[in-house]
Amino acid sequence: MRLPDDETLESIDLDADGLALRLYRPRAAHRGTLVFAHGGGWVAGDLDNNDTLCRALAAATGTQVLSVDYRLAPEHPFPAGLDDLERALRFAASGAEGLIDPALLGVAGHSAGGNLAAALALRAREGLAPGIRVQVLLCPVLDAPDPSRPSYRAHTENLPLTAKGMQWYWGLYVGDAAGGGAGGRAPAAGGGAPVVVPVEAAPLRAHDLAGVVPR
Repeated sequence: MRLPDDETLESIDLDADGLALRLYRPRAAHRGTLVFAHGGGWVAGDLDNNDTLCRALAAATGTQVLSVDYRLAPEHPFPAGLDDLERALRFAASGAEGLIDPALLGVAGHSAGGNLAAALALRAREGLAPGIRVQVLLCPVLDAPDPSRPSYRAHTENLPLTAKGMQWYWGLYVGDAAGGGAGGRAPAAGGGAPVVVPVEAAPLRAHDLAGVVPR
């Protein structure tokens, strides 16, 4: 359920050529804008999914938050959601009808949305997307599921998100993209030969993370 606006914060629903957005805007003087991707395992969620979190983030930081209703897997697998986040960043960089300062932009995301935000930061570093000043990653997914890791073995079943569940989400999102393109190798979910994982799906596998956010 979406919370109502109050004396300190307003929200504005926007449209960027068919991409639904919601801008959380502190009524007092604000600084910069974060383009935000919600969580949901790449397969669930919408603008209401992290409404409370976006409001809290905007209120606590005095920063505008532009939430993105990106496309979801499995109907729209990698990199559709990431491409939508880039579209939102480009909309923000255009000034968003005078609502946003294009010189003060950042990216943010929660869980799977943190994955998208981190990947978009890599695109921005390479000049493939508008430049950003900051990234805010809240419990992000930064790598492919790896059942060989001690943490996966230790917490396979005793957390709300199980190892099997994580592999299910990952498979729906990455799908046929695994095994092709530039990236790092990760163990196959079924224990077969390692597969190549695209860096934009697993940002931690980038050859170099320097300069992702300018100092």
